[in-house]
Amino acid sequence: MSAVPLSRERDSAVASPHRPRPALALEPAQAPFRRPGVVQRHRRKRRLLGALKLFVAAVFLVGAPVAFAAWALTTPHLALQELQVRAADRVPEVWVEEALSPFVGQNLLRMSLSTVGLQLSEHPWVAGASIRKALPHGLEVDIVPRQPRAVLEGSAERSFVDSDGRVIASLSAEETVVGLPLLRGGLSAPEDVRRALAVAAEPGRLGLPWAATLQEVEVLGKEDFRLTFAALPYPVLVRSGSLVEKEKYLERVLLEIASRYRHVKALDLRFARRIVLQPDGERGNRVPDRFPSRG
Repeated sequence: MSAVPLSRERDSAVASPHRPRPALALEPAQAPFRRPGVVQRHRRKRRLLGALKLFVAAVFLVGAPVAFAAWALTTPHLALQELQVRAADRVPEVWVEEALSPFVGQNLLRMSLSTVGLQLSEHPWVAGASIRKALPHGLEVDIVPRQPRAVLEGSAERSFVDSDGRVIASLSAEETVVGLPLLRGGLSAPEDVRRALAVAAEPGRLGLPWAATLQEVEVLGKEDFRLTFAALPYPVLVRSGSLVEKEKYLERVLLEIASRYRHVKALDLRFARRIVLQPDGERGNRVPDRFPSRG
């Protein structure tokens, strides 16, 4: 076997068509050369563009609501033009519209409902009001009237009073009242009126059948009262709580009085464990001073 020279074997290998040619080694691509100043300018431009975008977004997010709020608070399209009033018996709708006329034309968003309510409270019969804004240009007002509980007779005039003993308004000379008791006897302070109203409410709280016919409450002293009922032929003298003490047998006593005595001046319930009948001396009626105790 003859030896083939190495150089010839290499040459034959290169020249052989049956062997793949070796891949050519490629050099890595080189980035184009840029000067440092150009790179820095490009970076500054990108940062400036990003900051500008953030500024525009902030202006849109903050400035648009501010601009809309400024428009809404000044536009005449949201001004008060219509009043929807639900008045009461003693607070007419005409008075409410006249009282709120200074608010017509004002912007509803800037309008204070507490100021509107304060304006309405100037009427003596207004206890409060439910006020609602009906955008774009309406205001709904529902009047809550004060409720009288009695008529207070003073030295010069008569007045309506509420459950707190406060005077609501005076009665006119020709005005008549039905369904409210008359308070008499020099009641000047609100606490005195409240005490008289509490005594007047006892018959109704106990469910007595003649309670709804109460006509008058007269103050005889600090704790003594005379109650006059249309359903009873005589007044009843009471103190605070005396009706409660005698509730169990009071109806039976009244029936017995009606069957045994024709003329009674007053029925006195102010004493503990006894009932006193005051005779009507002017009518010549003989009535015992004391009624038997039912306690």
